[in-house]
Amino acid sequence: MGTSFVPKNTTQKISGFPVSGRVTNANIGIYTCPVGKRAKVTASMNLDAIGADASYALAIKTAIGTFVPIGQHVTVNNISTGEAILEAGDILTNIGDGGSTNGTADIYGNIQELPA
Repeated sequence: MGTSFVPKNTTQKISGFPVSGRVTNANIGIYTCPVGKRAKVTASMNLDAIGADASYALAIKTAIGTFVPIGQHVTVNNISTGEAILEAGDILTNIGDGGSTNGTADIYGNIQELPA
């Protein structure tokens, strides 16, 4: 095997890409981590309207269907922020404080996909 060198005074960075969208159904979300990848996500959510719960948080829906909040729960017109590492099949989304999946939120994030 060969050796790889990085010249002095240069940097290596993992490139990312932005995602954004309005979530009205937390089961769908705005981004699903593809098979064979992991993804580092840094995101924010502006809650536009509540559903059955009083507050909602930025969250991950895992591949097995469990919702895991990654941000603080907020009320309408407030922002929730968070970071997480997603595994294949995980979804970037939101979740209500009592488990409701029908709040309306605008989610903005930066995704860095990595090998699994």
